[in-house]
Amino acid sequence: MACVSGLVASLAGAGKFKEAEVLGRQALCDAERLGQHHRCTIQALTSLAALMQASGDGQEAEQLLRRALACSEAALTRAHPGTLNILSGLASQLALAGKQVEAEPLLWEAVERKETVLGPAHPDTLHAVSSLAAHLMATGRRPAVEPLLRRALEGSEQELGPEHPVTLAMQNNLAVMLQRMNKQGQAEPLLRKAAAGSQQVFGEAHPTTLRACGNLATLLREEGKHGEAEQLLRRAIDSSAAGACAVGIHLDLQAELTELRNLLTMSPDKQRSVNLQAVPMPFLVGFGRLGCCDCSRRPGQPVDCGERPPPLSHGITIDSTSPLGGSPRTSAAPSPVATLRELDGLRKPSMVL
Repeated sequence: MACVSGLVASLAGAGKFKEAEVLGRQALCDAERLGQHHRCTIQALTSLAALMQASGDGQEAEQLLRRALACSEAALTRAHPGTLNILSGLASQLALAGKQVEAEPLLWEAVERKETVLGPAHPDTLHAVSSLAAHLMATGRRPAVEPLLRRALEGSEQELGPEHPVTLAMQNNLAVMLQRMNKQGQAEPLLRKAAAGSQQVFGEAHPTTLRACGNLATLLREEGKHGEAEQLLRRAIDSSAAGACAVGIHLDLQAELTELRNLLTMSPDKQRSVNLQAVPMPFLVGFGRLGCCDCSRRPGQPVDCGERPPPLSHGITIDSTSPLGGSPRTSAAPSPVATLRELDGLRKPSMVL
């Protein structure tokens, strides 16, 4: 099953979605012979859901995730790390589909349960925190977002280190949120650290590095630092053309450079009126989790299908360290959920573990 899932991911990464879908559906059929609640069936469901999401069929991805969640819950209990990963994936898919009312209690549940089972600074917990933060941002509760992501970043730096892929993604996502709250001065050093760290860890041509550089360029041009922004974009475009970069990222960078050139032809007053936004980095590079729930993507921007190497980008996979999910881990890091409980006016559905 692991080999088949890897092949499906490779085909999808090459843009061969039809071939990947045929193989993925056949793998699910074969796995179902072992039983509806068998771990291979659950793996096949989540892999096919990731494929459907990457190819733009969010409706079927949602149906597959609902089924996978029910099977995993029956086989492993609701609180099992593998079940919680699927729960996070379903919550993020619901949010992407605009079903915020249904998504929110699941996002809260994923954070609380992962915090209890895995610890506040575990990568899976931080992924859930990032998705919840994006949802809160998209639904207008901005005061809650900054302390939530700052605590999560602090825990990631302490537990995983400043150059860990999770920490780099947290730096980027906090910076994006700060930029959207017009705190560019606080966002810039974080984006610089994320871009420099991504380049050192992944290399110049890696999609994660290119996205981080694109976000930094967006911020720089917003601050009027057009020369540095253009230089950064040109270097990123050259790297994306030379490497095996996703077409979507290359086109995004080209569009950013075109917008910058257009901006330079405007008057200073007109330049200041242009609304620019960076994009949250797909979360947990190399962990195969569902990407950060970006409920406020640019209008018309599709779900990126090539932000990360296999497993499928924005897909849900089962952690390879155990049959169905990550191992519990204790941590002394502060609780992200406790941070939110301290904020006035923010309420959430109650949950019993």
